[in-house]
Amino acid sequence: MKRTITTIFSVLLVTSLILVSCKKSESTDDQKETNPCGDKNVCFKVDDLSFSFNAKWLAQAQDKYKIYFNQSLGGTSNERLDIIIKCLGGLKTGDYQFIDFNTPLNDDRKATFEYYKNEAGELTQFRCESGTLKITKYEDQTISGTFTCAAKDKDDNAVILKSGNLYQVKN
Repeated sequence: MKRTITTIFSVLLVTSLILVSCKKSESTDDQKETNPCGDKNVCFKVDDLSFSFNAKWLAQAQDKYKIYFNQSLGGTSNERLDIIIKCLGGLKTGDYQFIDFNTPLNDDRKATFEYYKNEAGELTQFRCESGTLKITKYEDQTISGTFTCAAKDKDDNAVILKSGNLYQVKN
């Protein structure tokens, strides 16, 4: 009798431990990545201004990769974004240091950044001088990551590009 009670107690104890330790799995909706750029795939902020685009990327010669956006705004007005990345042996996740836009991009794990907009003679321009581009994901020909940099505007004033995001940029 004592043995039967011990067995029943052991079975109940093990069953309760299993039930308590089982955790409801998260639904796939909860696991979806949120796009920090809304309905675009590249975005950043300068002061109180937000910029966002639907960019693409392409492989260039000499281990360079370009994330770009180019749009005509009518007439002679246009808007463009160029992020050039140098990575020997193919694009990889990790940190890339922004260097001055006018410096030749010869070293591994370096990058340049320029945003330019001319809208009916009104010029907006940012060129990174230092900072970091962090590629967090590169798979299936898609790039995701973050960036921030110290930059100069068209008047050579210092500005900070912050909250920079690349979200599933495809080639």
